[in-house]
Amino acid sequence: MEKTNKKNSSLKEQIKAWNIFRESFGSILPGGIGLYEFSDRLKPLYLSPGVLQLCEGFEEDFYEEAGKNTEVLLVEKDALRLRGEMQEAAETGRLMDTSLRYHRTPKKSGWVWVRGRILKRYSRRNIFIALILDVTKQKKLERELAVQNERYRLLEETSDEILFEVNLPEDVMSYSYKEVDGGVIRRRISHYSRTLRENPLVHPDHMEMFQRHLSIAASKKTEGQMEYLSKISGHGYEWHWLYYSSIEDETGNVTRIIGRIKNIHDEMLRHQKENSEWEDKMSAQGGIQRRIQESLDDADLEDAHAMALVEIDAFRKIVEQNGVACGDAVLFKTTEIIREATEGHALLGRIEDGKILLYMKNVSDGELDSVMEHIISMVECEENKVADLSLSCCIGAALREGAVDFHMFYRETEEALHIAKITRGEQYIRV
Repeated sequence: MEKTNKKNSSLKEQIKAWNIFRESFGSILPGGIGLYEFSDRLKPLYLSPGVLQLCEGFEEDFYEEAGKNTEVLLVEKDALRLRGEMQEAAETGRLMDTSLRYHRTPKKSGWVWVRGRILKRYSRRNIFIALILDVTKQKKLERELAVQNERYRLLEETSDEILFEVNLPEDVMSYSYKEVDGGVIRRRISHYSRTLRENPLVHPDHMEMFQRHLSIAASKKTEGQMEYLSKISGHGYEWHWLYYSSIEDETGNVTRIIGRIKNIHDEMLRHQKENSEWEDKMSAQGGIQRRIQESLDDADLEDAHAMALVEIDAFRKIVEQNGVACGDAVLFKTTEIIREATEGHALLGRIEDGKILLYMKNVSDGELDSVMEHIISMVECEENKVADLSLSCCIGAALREGAVDFHMFYRETEEALHIAKITRGEQYIRV
């Protein structure tokens, strides 16, 4: 009899220890502890309040049945699996560790993590104690992660682009791409930042821009894109388009940069050829300077001459952030606006850094001002956006009569543009 009391005392001490754990962590861990008698059915002997709260919304007779047989709370297949695992734990004495689906409400199921062991074996029944925690949210996250991984696998196997990930803490870049035969190649570059410097995948002329984008993406959650020359495709330096997005951890620190890279070399060469043909058309006889010079040489002394420089604001930034093709589209749109505003009576051509030079003959100062102000308003017009970019420009102009030297005329126009750029509230200056 004393031996039995000692066993009961030991069991009470273990339950007491479990309850201390529950009281300490019960507020953050949904669930608790359970003591069961395991024979032809699984009958609860003791359940902590947290376990009792896992199921809600059933009819009273369901709880009465569960009080006699816990297995009715479980999805049928999982009830059978639990029985098998408990039987194995009873026979081997090993710890049981499993996840099971259970009925949270009459219409919804959830997941519990059960970890327990046999306390005592009898001839026809066993006493089993277990820690029971609800892990429904964790299982949902696992399923979502599995779906995301499957989506990534399908994208990897069907996309013609290079998919990449930069692990910032480990300084590792991983990327994958599909071969011509359909196979997927995966590569890993350790010491990525050092590799960029010592064996540049990026062309030296584009390295500063590339590292600036990388630095911004590593410092805060952001996304962006760029066009650059790279050897990542394995065929020497070729044009690539890159889109990236940075990912933060739970503390708000950026730990990864992911994205995709597309080889646009053939497309870029084709675009450059088309652009060259367009430039040839714009500069019909060898350049805008030559055309203006010829017009000045053929002018009469009583003729008036107007020259203007139209400069797209922040043009270099537009090209760096959106690519060369976007920059060309912006200049093409602006040229069309100028052509329309001057009714085709101006000589015009693109020059460096997002500038367009134009020349008109025999216009008054009022007519010139009206045309330039119209160009500014049309460039800023909402319907003339390029790739959702809001555009603006500055214009410098000069008006002269009689014999005019081109180079002096051009310097005066440049000076007017400089004044327009540094004068607050002014976008157009004429000298």
